[in-house]
Amino acid sequence: SNVDAMIGRLGTVVEPTGSENSPGRVKLGGEEWRAVSTDGDLFQTGESVEVAAVSGSTLTVRRNAG
Repeated sequence: SNVDAMIGRLGTVVEPTGSENSPGRVKLGGEEWRAVSTDGDLFQTGESVEVAAVSGSTLTVRRNAG
């Protein structure tokens, strides 16, 4: 899979997602991924987030500004 194509895509938080010390899960394109936030903000279940980076099987996400 082309992980670069994932950057900028929108996903939905399915498990509260925070910093590296508090990872959660995000649903993106029908799959769930381990996720952390870019700046340590805590995203709650149901929030829309944007993929900022991908490292291995972990997404780094930020608040969806849209």
